[in-house]
Amino acid sequence: MNKSSQIPNKKIAFLTKHGKEALLSPIFANTYNSQIQHTNAFDTDTLGSFDHVTERKLSAAQTALKKAYLACELTHCSQGLGSEGSISSLFGIGLLDEEFLAFVDTQNNIEIVARVQQPIKLGPIDAKHKDELYDKLSMFEHNQYWMLKTMDGWEKGLSVSHLMAQTLTFPVYLEPDFRAMYCPQRQVVISKVGENLIQRLSSFCPQCAKVDYSPEHAKATYLLCEICTLPTNQMQPLRPTCSYCGYHQTDLNECKTGSAFYCNFCNP
Repeated sequence: MNKSSQIPNKKIAFLTKHGKEALLSPIFANTYNSQIQHTNAFDTDTLGSFDHVTERKLSAAQTALKKAYLACELTHCSQGLGSEGSISSLFGIGLLDEEFLAFVDTQNNIEIVARVQQPIKLGPIDAKHKDELYDKLSMFEHNQYWMLKTMDGWEKGLSVSHLMAQTLTFPVYLEPDFRAMYCPQRQVVISKVGENLIQRLSSFCPQCAKVDYSPEHAKATYLLCEICTLPTNQMQPLRPTCSYCGYHQTDLNECKTGSAFYCNFCNP
């Protein structure tokens, strides 16, 4: 397979119901002149949702891959994209947004899952009265949307102006609406994972010319102690590695030994 056959086609399917195509279409158009063919013919919320209604059964990476293959199946395109986000707590510091973007090529048997993670400044809101609600909402972007806890579940997709205009029964409890079209901070990370995927789609192995020559495939190795030669806690730099043939370039000037300071045996 030559390199020209591995870059994205002129048309790539993308299954999403939360507006992510608007974030990624310009990236693929500018780099490859590719058109994103959007489809929402499958309800992706059935694979997991942020409103606590449907728990995700697959990992975030597996879910992104599943969406990419579904995109191909629904549109009869040979190449597809699938996106999935995962929000987790940073031990009281804040939240971590981890975004996965999968690319599949069913004709050439290519699977690539790009990943980017970044802290985001969002969190739930408890408010006992309207002034407190306004003050707490003002701590976040005005175009961040929210979910309101009610007796019947969650009322979703609520803007700040809508919440302030409503007659609410206090106290109230809100959580961020993390769906992509309603969460500006997620949108930033989704754009970054799109750029990451572009880099991997544009990197080819010098040995076998396969796509996705990336440090993502490198195995972590640790420098050997300069005194006892046992592995230290100093990790060698991750080098671009081919996921197909395993090739990676070696740096002759790379340090071969680690400091005894990082050795658990010499410096317990």
